[in-house]
Amino acid sequence: MNNSEENVQHELLAPIKKTGDDIERDCHIRFCEILDKLLGPSEGWGGDPVPLEVWTGIAQALADASGYHFSLQAEILEPIKDSPGTFHSVGRREVAHTEAVVWVHE
Repeated sequence: MNNSEENVQHELLAPIKKTGDDIERDCHIRFCEILDKLLGPSEGWGGDPVPLEVWTGIAQALADASGYHFSLQAEILEPIKDSPGTFHSVGRREVAHTEAVVWVHE
């Protein structure tokens, strides 16, 4: 690839990346607002942990609306020696998986 092609590629990539970042930020904010309304102020954010069934239901709704599949993973933590209450990640494992449900109307 020559310099001219690289410049064109960079010029095309910049607005695509910016648009993607904007969509991600807007969707994240909207998702948090919806989750806050569903759970209320006493749960979820600083209250009781959100049950896996709630996360699975949200992931299924997102899968159905988008056509994507979702994998929910749990972080595997181990305590750090000589540092009570502190943990480090040693991996992840899948705890739920959703596929889009396609409805066909005849």
